[in-house]
Amino acid sequence: MKINYYCRKTISPRAFMKSFIIAALIAGSFFFAPCGFAADFQDQGVKTQFEKGTLRLKYSMLGSGAGGGAALNTLYAEKRWAELVEGVVGKRYVSDLYYFYLGAAAEALGYSEAALNYYDLSLAAYRNGDRCTVGFDSCRGVAMPAAVVERVNTLRNPAKELICKPLKASMAPAQLELLQQRAEKVLQFADRNRVSLIANAMCGSVFKKGIYLAVMLPNPIEYNENTLTNYMIGARVFDDVVRKVLPALAGGDGDLAVDGYDVTVISYKKTFGIAQAIPTKVQYRFYLPKGLAERYLDKDISSQQLLDGSVILLNDDRIDLKLQ
Repeated sequence: MKINYYCRKTISPRAFMKSFIIAALIAGSFFFAPCGFAADFQDQGVKTQFEKGTLRLKYSMLGSGAGGGAALNTLYAEKRWAELVEGVVGKRYVSDLYYFYLGAAAEALGYSEAALNYYDLSLAAYRNGDRCTVGFDSCRGVAMPAAVVERVNTLRNPAKELICKPLKASMAPAQLELLQQRAEKVLQFADRNRVSLIANAMCGSVFKKGIYLAVMLPNPIEYNENTLTNYMIGARVFDDVVRKVLPALAGGDGDLAVDGYDVTVISYKKTFGIAQAIPTKVQYRFYLPKGLAERYLDKDISSQQLLDGSVILLNDDRIDLKLQ
C-alpha cells in the first residue's frame, strides 16, 4: 500500500512574491513575448514600407472606400495585423480610420516610430476631410480622432505605461517602487541611445519555471549582412544593446523578486552599398540569470562567462554566442 505524506512548509517572503507574480501573469494571460512579430505578409514590398513607416494610402478609381469596413474591423479586433495592413492597402482609398489601423498594427508589432507616422497621417487625413463618419457607421466604433490622439500621447510619453499592467498588479508596494526605479533607468538608457520604447515594453515572462523581468528594445543600429553572420550580429547586439541596458535592469538598491532578466532586441541587417537593399529583421532574446548578471556588473565574471551561463534565442531558436 502506498502512503502519501503531506506537510506544511514555511515559504519565504521572496518565494511567496515570486509565486504570486507568476500566478498573476498566468491569470492575466500575459506572457511577455513579441508574438506579433510572426505576422505573415503576402506582399513583401508592402511589409518593408509598412515597417519603415513609409507606406502611403492613395486614391484609385478602383477604390472601395468604406465598403467592406466590417471585415477590416474584424481583423483589427482579432489582431490579425498583416492581413489588416494588406486589407487597408487593398482599399485604394484614403481615410483617417485606415491610417489609424496602420498605426495600431505598427504599434502592436513594435514599430513605434512607424506607428507615430501613421497616427500623424490619420490626424492629417481627418483635418483634410478624409474622415470616417459616425452617421454612416464608417468609423466602426473607433472614436476618431480621440483614439489617435490618445495613442500618440502614449507613444510619445512611454514613462506612463512602460510597465505592463499585469506586472504592476502583481507587485507589492515595496517591489513596485523598485520596479519603477528600474523603469526610469531603462528610459534614461533609451534617451542616451536613441531607442524608441513602446508602451508596455517592460513586463514579466516565465521561462523554465523562473520569472524574469522582461524588456523589448528596438536596436537603432543596422548591420552589414555581407560581412557579418547572424552569430556575429548577435555578439554585436549584446555589446551594442544588452550590456548597456543591463545596469538599468539589474543594478540599483533592493532585491527585485525575479530570477533573471529577459532582454529581447529587434535588429535589422542588410547589404550595405546597395541603395535599394531591403533590411531583414533578426530577433535576439537573452535570458540572463540574476546571479550571473549581478556578478557581471560587479566585474567578477567576463561578458563571455555571462553569455555562456545564459539562454540566447535567435528567432526563437537557441544559439551560442562567442564574442570576438
